[in-house]
Amino acid sequence: MSEMHTMNPDRFSELADAFGGDLSRWPSEEQARAQAFVKAEPDLAQALLEEAAALDALLDLDAIAPPPPSLYETIAVSGIRRAFAPPRWAGIAAAFALMFGAGTGWVGAQMNTQPNHDVLYANAFSVLSETETLFEDGS
Repeated sequence: MSEMHTMNPDRFSELADAFGGDLSRWPSEEQARAQAFVKAEPDLAQALLEEAAALDALLDLDAIAPPPPSLYETIAVSGIRRAFAPPRWAGIAAAFALMFGAGTGWVGAQMNTQPNHDVLYANAFSVLSETETLFEDGS
């Protein structure tokens, strides 16, 4: 066999990690070279294949049971309750915002009130009608 057709330990390890400990699962173009490597390096090849087979066995385990339906219900109920419950401070914040807005509006309305000039003139000159004139000569 030429160097191009032989498999080295690094390549064998990569393929074992990728395709597992069963050579029949490996790509067909690599199987013949892998079998030749197993014959050339039986101890190393066997150790790598056993390690890959142990991982395969763990991945093939179907021992994990689905969670009980009550778990789904508990999660769903707790999520719905939290989604619709406002925070405790929300009522206080809303009341504060309402009072602040009303107070600001009232102060702003007081500041923006335009005086009625007719009333001001009437009040200013109402003294004249009572005393007839403000600038009478005292003689």
